[in-house]
Formats: sequence, C-alpha cells, structure tokens
Amino acid sequence: MQVADLNLDPPVIIKTISTGPVSNGRADELGYDPLEHIILIATPAPTPGTQRSFPRTRTPCLARFNFRMPRAGAAGMGLPASPVSPDRTGGHDFVRRGHRPREDDRDKKFPLGNCGATGLVLGPFQLLMASCGFPIILNAIDGHIIATITQVHGGDQIWYSNGDGRLYVTSTDNAGQQSLGVIDLQSSTWLQNIPVNRGKNPTVFEANNEIFVTVTAPPAGTADTTVCAANGLSGRGCMAVYHHY
Repeated sequence: MQVADLNLDPPVIIKTISTGPVSNGRADELGYDPLEHIILIATPAPTPGTQRSFPRTRTPCLARFNFRMPRAGAAGMGLPASPVSPDRTGGHDFVRRGHRPREDDRDKKFPLGNCGATGLVLGPFQLLMASCGFPIILNAIDGHIIATITQVHGGDQIWYSNGDGRLYVTSTDNAGQQSLGVIDLQSSTWLQNIPVNRGKNPTVFEANNEIFVTVTAPPAGTADTTVCAANGLSGRGCMAVYHHY
C-alpha cells in the first residue's frame, strides 16, 4: 500500500506498507473507516508455499482476516466497505464489527448466490449495496434483499454518495454498451445510464456531487472512441468528470 501526502504540491508518496506476500503482488482494493480511522485492504490468496505475515513491529497492521474460498476458482477478495466494515468474497457478504478488528470478529454471512460478487458499499438506513451480476440493495442487519437493479449490470467497484443519495456503478447496460448507472437509494430505483465507453470505478466528491469515472485507453492500433479522445486525449485514457443538471 502506498501512502501519499496530498497537502504537498505535487503530492508525494511518504510511506510504503506491505500487506504480505500475495500471488499477484498487489493489494486489490481498499476502504477507509472514518469513525475508527482504519483502512481495510483486500489481498488475493498468498503464493503457494508462503504465509501471510503482518509483523506489528514493522507495519501498522491491526489484524488480518483469512477467508476460505467457498467455491472453486475464487482467488481473493475485492473492495471492503466502511464504517460497519462489511467485506465479501466468492458471492457472499461478510459483516464484521468495526471496533478494533480481531480475526474472530466476523458476525454474519449473507448468501447472494454463486454470482461472483465484486463491489460493496455501506449506505445510510442500514443499507448495504453489492455489485453481483446486477447491483443489489439489501438490509445490512439481516441480509434481506430489498431490490435488484436490472437496467445496468454489476460492474466492479460500486460507489454511494451521501451528497446526493445516489448509487453509482459502471458496467454494461442491457444493450451491451458500457455505461455509468445512476440509482436513487431512497427509493431503490434506477434513474439513468450515461454512456461512458471503457469507463470503470466511479467515485464522487460529495462537496459538489461531481462524479469521477476512470476511462482507460483502448488497445494499441484500435480506434479511440472514448470521451478522452473527444477532448483531445486520444490513446491516453483520462478521468471523466460529470455534473448534476
């Protein structure tokens, strides 16, 4: 994990923290708990023959949680959510207590079927949202599924904004077009899909409700039809920013 100081101009990486040996050499995704000031990081399974190691004298890791993969081919975990600290792997959601986590703190398991769940986020009103084939909105207390959004698929990272009360996901729509799906959480209803070719991993700045979407460059030698190319950044990729109107 890389730690950067954003108060410096330009920002500077001030620390590198190892999360232990992993098969593909990376921490997958992370979530920040603003109540406990804890960062949750998901990593794939360790390299065969090695063991995860979190020496307290050398890293600030508080605890680790090892999950047995419930099905063949499940390689690891993805995005943890906060502040209740849910996590999931292999099509299930795991909810853990948020106060200084311990390895035995896992409270509940919410089966979502064999869907290969990816994104996960916690919203208000004790609502949990998972990206699982389609975006799913469920009760974080008992796991009851409240709504499944069918106008856009599940994608990878999913994002909820307290600023506008909306859930955002990038994936294909029912016509196969890559889109930014916008969902109203209060009514658990789909609002719209915004075409965003090669877009992924949305985030929102809640102070002004600007939506940021990572747009990747197309493979070399292919036409660039992304919003990046339309704004003079052909073949480079960019960060697309959307506003409310």
